[in-house]
Amino acid sequence: MFEGQRKATCSIQKKLFSLWERYTQKEISTSRLLKECDHAYGPGVLMDSEN
Repeated sequence: MFEGQRKATCSIQKKLFSLWERYTQKEISTSRLLKECDHAYGPGVLMDSEN
């Protein structure tokens, strides 16, 4: 159980770091950053990675 949760957390963290880098490089807008963060933490993210 914890291993799946750890993988999901690492995956989300990688996505967020990538998004932040794109944002600081002015490749994406603030709205886009927030939308993508919402998707990263959206329902089902942890459940999907456990299967």
